[in-house]
Amino acid sequence: MRTSPVALLALVASCGGTVVEPKDVRARIVTDLGRVLAESKAAYGLTSGTLPGAVLRGYLPGLPTLPAATDLEPDAAISWLTDQLFTDAHYLGDGVYRFPAELVCATDDPTCVTSWDAAQVRIRVVDDNGLRFWIQIGVAHAEPIELTVRPSELAVTADLDAANPALVALAPAFGVSPDGAALAGAITAELEVLGAADVRATLSFDRPILIALAGSKLVSAAATVASLELAEVLKGSLALGATTIHTASTNQDLDLPGATFEVSSDGGLAFDHVSLGTRPTTISVGGVVGKTIDLNPHAGRSFSVTLAGDRPGDAETALEIVSQVELLMTTNHTVLGDQASTYDVTRLVLDGWISLTASELDVVDGSFSLTTNPDPYSFTATKDQCVSMVVGSEHVVAACSY
Repeated sequence: MRTSPVALLALVASCGGTVVEPKDVRARIVTDLGRVLAESKAAYGLTSGTLPGAVLRGYLPGLPTLPAATDLEPDAAISWLTDQLFTDAHYLGDGVYRFPAELVCATDDPTCVTSWDAAQVRIRVVDDNGLRFWIQIGVAHAEPIELTVRPSELAVTADLDAANPALVALAPAFGVSPDGAALAGAITAELEVLGAADVRATLSFDRPILIALAGSKLVSAAATVASLELAEVLKGSLALGATTIHTASTNQDLDLPGATFEVSSDGGLAFDHVSLGTRPTTISVGGVVGKTIDLNPHAGRSFSVTLAGDRPGDAETALEIVSQVELLMTTNHTVLGDQASTYDVTRLVLDGWISLTASELDVVDGSFSLTTNPDPYSFTATKDQCVSMVVGSEHVVAACSY
């Protein structure tokens, strides 16, 4: 019985798409991935001046500088993929390409080369409603990572349940022991082109996450963790679910009930519904709590804040608290095994509008108070008062000089 063309196409699709010739893979990378990266660069250029890191550098000078849009190189990425990776020389047939060690390892690192070669890393490519790439690892050619490229989308999904054999195969190439390592869950990162210079990036834990490596462990609930739209107006959100982290080097356990906020840059950089979950965050050692952090326990456990408006006397951006912030903290240095600092903050209350520099906090409106242990470092400042913020010294509250 002869199979009809329609049935044949359906059969091919059910087997995971159609094989694409190398020259066509390269052409689609240039057109489809090229568009996603170019629009992402353009969108970043529109919003980089109002990204949270850029604004917060005015308060925390130690934050790293965000790259300028001109520093981002989509063309270089496209060139590397088309000229070095997806070449005719690396094509093995049936949509599969070698991923040679010389593209990853330094020429003077034979250990990396040997380990990478042993991992047998390859890439399989098909056309299935867009170019789909699977990274194959190990003798069994496990495919834990899938990339989808369309003219308006770049998505990367890591199936951690399928990645355990790949982890064992790759760990030696990066100098990590696979002993005791375990992975579970699924993670997806996606870039969507919504329009000209308008891109949305999202990160999702599709299934609960477990990452255990070198004695450390991360566990986090399934959630749409983060979303950020870059355009003339920045919009985004964070919704991290309950998360625990064990750090082997310090034997500490972080228990974070969650973390949420919504952010937008329309009329200032506004953060709404900022929360650390429904109970205190804790850091423990051997099951004994060494630190607690409790945010707004008496006011719905969330607050809103806007970075907007000029500070009187100069051009710095001020921080305006839309709803009161109360932060309660306890610290047991004996449990944590660290050296006690000059003082520990036990309570912080901010209700109003402040401006912060590296050495001074100015209360433009409302009030700001800090309770410390030992007590001599506690203070309360109100409207038009400035506080010296010199680490290791008692805070001085005085009328502002501007």
